[in-house]
Amino acid sequence: MSPTETAESTTREIEVKVPAEEVTRETDALIQKYQKLARIPGFRRGHVPASVIRQRFRQDIQNDVVDALVPKYFRKETERLGLTPISQPRVTDLHVHDGEGLHFKASFDVMPAIKVDGYKELRAEHPETVVTDQEVDDQLKALQESKATYSPVEGRSVEDGDFAQVSLDGTPKMEDEGTKPVHMDDILVEIAGKNTMQEFTENLRGTNPGDERTFDVNYPDDFSDERLRGKAFAYKVKVNAIKQKSLPELTMISRRKSESSRPSTKLGNVSVMVWSTTGSTKPSGKPRISFSPSLFAATISTSLRPSSSTRSISAWSEVCGLSQLRA
Repeated sequence: MSPTETAESTTREIEVKVPAEEVTRETDALIQKYQKLARIPGFRRGHVPASVIRQRFRQDIQNDVVDALVPKYFRKETERLGLTPISQPRVTDLHVHDGEGLHFKASFDVMPAIKVDGYKELRAEHPETVVTDQEVDDQLKALQESKATYSPVEGRSVEDGDFAQVSLDGTPKMEDEGTKPVHMDDILVEIAGKNTMQEFTENLRGTNPGDERTFDVNYPDDFSDERLRGKAFAYKVKVNAIKQKSLPELTMISRRKSESSRPSTKLGNVSVMVWSTTGSTKPSGKPRISFSPSLFAATISTSLRPSSSTRSISAWSEVCGLSQLRA
């Protein structure tokens, strides 16, 4: 029977008829099942006559017939008509009697018919992407920097281009609830680095391990980190060691690239990205942080004891969470 389309274009109603012989077959099968399970006084279990079962459990058997045949024939009829219900059917006008067939009506929702025209004429634009030699060089240089190693320097004082490994305490010079004191151990400060605050370069240049320096840093009103704009800190810095940065050859970076991974993780309240490389050895020690591009933008290198792997971590540190980066 063809489906009836109701006032709502997404609702269909069908009438389903189940042949009488199918109803009889299902009824007989249920009676046999009841015979095996029913306990009726005067009869041994499993030997109750079918007529007694039919009379005693008439309504229960009829309900079971409906439960078995309605879903089965509803599904067969929708498949025959090519309909795909997206809701549970609402069954009405259900008629079932002994010796007769079963018939019912079912209404249900289907997906709306959506007609799309004109899309075959659409054409996607493919803008040409040009990568310059300078962009390639910049990316290669950034990759080199990410794989840099730091080796100790002895027998001389700090020079431009060196990295001073220091411990520091920073105190806001003005009371401000939003700015808290800073304490960091064993961090790397690039002397005369393009992103290093000038006050750090001027006060740490020429120092030796064991030296201490006290100085102020006044952050300009247009400073890149809005948390530090227009603020001043008094720093007490102790130089622990001098380090020199070494960059790997590009060919070595290319060979290790396939062995590298960049899982994202969390350190305290600081988001970090982790790169793993192989084939290098660094001295053991505490985490080291270099100021780039400001005091609070840091690159942490966590050195392992001599082994086949090392790990470096790059992170933007929160002003109020720097102490959480301590080893």
